[in-house]
Amino acid sequence: MAIFETIPTLNLFKNNELTSMEEKLPELVKLNDSAKSIFTDFAKVFPATIPPKSSIDVAAHEMKVRHQQMLLVEENRQVIGLISFEDILSERPLQLMQAKGLNRAEITVEMLMSPREHIIVLDISHLKNAQVGHIINTIKAHSAYYILVVKTLRSNKHLIKGLFSATQIGKQLHSDLSSILTKEPKTIVELNKERKV
Repeated sequence: MAIFETIPTLNLFKNNELTSMEEKLPELVKLNDSAKSIFTDFAKVFPATIPPKSSIDVAAHEMKVRHQQMLLVEENRQVIGLISFEDILSERPLQLMQAKGLNRAEITVEMLMSPREHIIVLDISHLKNAQVGHIINTIKAHSAYYILVVKTLRSNKHLIKGLFSATQIGKQLHSDLSSILTKEPKTIVELNKERKV
């Protein structure tokens, strides 16, 4: 059985830019196929973005219309976060409504998004010989549904080239990857901290 190492990750620079044609990925892949076979390339598929002040209902509608499970949160042409359908369907909106006395329409994308600092990022230079198994192992190591891929420019800027999505990879492998993303059961202390929002 092949051994797939975890690929080194980065933090997304504040100074970043999105780089976009429609591409179909192969329907079926194997672990030793090239990582390119599961890579959503923003030069071929334009990324869906949303402003941070948009309501989560607008974000959910955008995802439904675009047939996507997540949106990049963009402000002043910079990616500042990422929001997924899982975020919107989670208990967090209800927790915010209760904790801050908000109604659902007042909950914005920026209140639920994963901020830039928490997004897992790979440099495209590490993907030259990477295989599907390497990406899955990296997803597992970081419990990340989405990993952005960037090119680091000399000007200390990230050019966002595309992404890997656990959902998309699962479809192409004809396998459910949710079990590798499930974290260990939480302790009572962790659950109580979450309830305090």
